[in-house]
Amino acid sequence: SKATVSVLYCLYIYERGSKEEQRPSIMFMNRMSMMTALGCMVGMAGSIKVGFVGDSGYGGNAANSYAIMKERGVELVLQNGDFDYKNDYAGWGAFLDTNWFDKGMKHVLMSSGNHDVERNFDSYRSQLVSRLSSDLLDNCKGRDGRDFKDDYGRWGNCALNGVRIVLLGWDEMEHADQSVTSFIKDSFTGTPEPWRICMWHRPEGRYNPGDRHTSEYDNYQAYEACREHGAFVFSGHSHLYARSKLMSSFEGFVVSQHDDDGRIQLTCGTSFALINGMAGRSLDDPGRYYSQHQHRKSYTSADGNELSGAVVCDFPPDGSVASCDFFVGDSPGASFDPFEITSTCKEVSTPSPSQASPSPSSEAPPTPGTQHLTVHLTSNEDDCEERVHSGELRTDSSDLEMTQENEQQAVGIRWSSVEIPMGAVVTEAVIDFKCDEKGSGQPSVDIAFELSDNSASWSLSSKPTQRSLTSATRWSLTESWTVGDVYSSPNLATQLNEVLSSGGWISGNAISVVITKAAGSDDGARIANSRDGDGVGPVLKITFATQVVTDLVIKMSSGSDDCEELVSNGEVDSSSSDLELPDENGKEQLVGIRWPSVAIPTGAVVTEAVIDFTCDEKGSGQPVIDIAFDKAASSASWGVQKPSSRLLTSSATWSITQDWTPGTVYSSPNLAWEINEVISLNGWSYGNAISAVIIRSLGTQSGNRIAESFNGDGLGPVLRVTYSLLPPPVSSTLEVHLTSNADDCEERVHSGELRTDSS
Repeated sequence: SKATVSVLYCLYIYERGSKEEQRPSIMFMNRMSMMTALGCMVGMAGSIKVGFVGDSGYGGNAANSYAIMKERGVELVLQNGDFDYKNDYAGWGAFLDTNWFDKGMKHVLMSSGNHDVERNFDSYRSQLVSRLSSDLLDNCKGRDGRDFKDDYGRWGNCALNGVRIVLLGWDEMEHADQSVTSFIKDSFTGTPEPWRICMWHRPEGRYNPGDRHTSEYDNYQAYEACREHGAFVFSGHSHLYARSKLMSSFEGFVVSQHDDDGRIQLTCGTSFALINGMAGRSLDDPGRYYSQHQHRKSYTSADGNELSGAVVCDFPPDGSVASCDFFVGDSPGASFDPFEITSTCKEVSTPSPSQASPSPSSEAPPTPGTQHLTVHLTSNEDDCEERVHSGELRTDSSDLEMTQENEQQAVGIRWSSVEIPMGAVVTEAVIDFKCDEKGSGQPSVDIAFELSDNSASWSLSSKPTQRSLTSATRWSLTESWTVGDVYSSPNLATQLNEVLSSGGWISGNAISVVITKAAGSDDGARIANSRDGDGVGPVLKITFATQVVTDLVIKMSSGSDDCEELVSNGEVDSSSSDLELPDENGKEQLVGIRWPSVAIPTGAVVTEAVIDFTCDEKGSGQPVIDIAFDKAASSASWGVQKPSSRLLTSSATWSITQDWTPGTVYSSPNLAWEINEVISLNGWSYGNAISAVIIRSLGTQSGNRIAESFNGDGLGPVLRVTYSLLPPPVSSTLEVHLTSNADDCEERVHSGELRTDSS
């Protein structure tokens, strides 16, 4: 039931708070976590209704939009800017009081619009901050953890009753950069709320079906960051209503295969765009994108003459079906666009660059980081056509015929800056082509990358057919193309990895592909936009994995995890308050140290491993010791098998010439080679135990150094490890075709007759 899921969600918050607040005042902090959870349970007894409006003014039409929301039971209003258009911030505050707060409502969140920042937004902010509910003040943060009141209207990360909202202001989206996408990703990563909303004023042009504000603002990175985390995008600016289809790529205008008119199934990786700039100001006419395939529903002057309306969604806290509608006209408004949403993207995690003392029982091992990259052409000279027979080269065509335009030709496409780091492995690479003309036939083309660390520009002395190429992927273009639609090539990851692994690749270098007619293909063509044609041209989309570098600090858990074994009689002592390395009072001994839970995942490569010893007593002489590891996939305790009975790895020698000072920490040599012998064993698993055995090097003098044991200082020797987790190799299916009629034959066994021309 919803109530049960609500309680479980709140207990998650309690558990997370308890884990995060392991401070000296742990009892107090756990009480605080419990109080937070209890408050959460009270607040999540049912669903929350959210209203979406924008571009209001504060006249009668705006009042009607707020009346619709009140009549429809809205508890939280999201208004995405352009408040009053008059620089009358006090009047705007009075409007909110009259139409919302004085009617018993309390939750409002707003982001800034262009009309607000062009005037005196600080004064608007003071009006908004003074009306923030205590629930929002407690559950909203600004950028980098700043007080939300200081960032309100510009940066915001808020959570309320299972809904998480990221707010960004006009100026922030005007100059959207990596800081914006990082803020979006950081706000959603690791959060449990099933409902995720990105909110800002200005929409991307092609998701706006009206006749104003249809410019491409290059905010697609922000849109894509929201999509990756299953958040839908709410904007205004245009005075209309619009809802897009479910998109698997905003930038590529790719509609998800799970798109459905009545129910939107949000996942991590799909999203939709919602525009409501109809809070009362005016109504836009339809524009050039009104009939584009990415739009599901819209309300412009072509659809009616109402000036005010509100979207209302009822979000249950468990992510089950949310009911939404756009209500337009006099309050309570007429239903115009009823739809439902479900959400399954409840938590997205990214590996941390540093992980200290993880608990394998509660944390999953890190995985190589996956990143998505969209690369555009930067110049009209970046794509070209070369006539195969005459060698004529053109870089100014408005389209790209693949691969027949009156005669056979090769198409070259060059992306001048591709930011894939060295060592990354590409898992997917596709080229998106937007259809310019339908074309003809059912051609097949071969796509290959230039085998170059930094591909040169196209020129008469460096044409597509003159380039050294990788292996090719064949694309059979049997599907008819529709003008304006986007078509994606097969996965070209194998070919792109050939380029990246050639030895001299540097992030930011140029990459080119060459597209040629496949052997046996007909003389048909598919015709795509070039950069000269639509200002964009073919787009390269890449998914790649990078290695994860992780630092671990691994500690023992009990006094039985270290021991001393006398060489003379095999006696084992796990109760000593110190560890003499490697003799005690002239009696030679082995020292065993066991770390019961080592969070190194399968497939990792350790680059550094040292043992830190805290000096208990000075010791004597200049001992030389060997350090090896138990060669077992999960090392047994010393009570089961003493140090001298272990099969050991190779060892590292440590000549200790430095005098030790009590209380000071001293580190062993790098033991990476030895520990890699352990984690490469069959049966090694994340969280298994590792043991080290220390013994005097053969033929060396007596002497020792005396370190704290676990019984001595409650810590004992500490293992510090740095490892790299490399991305997995890419598996791919390669289709290989014959290139000549003479490539197959029949031989008569008795007569020896050979035929290569049989059908």
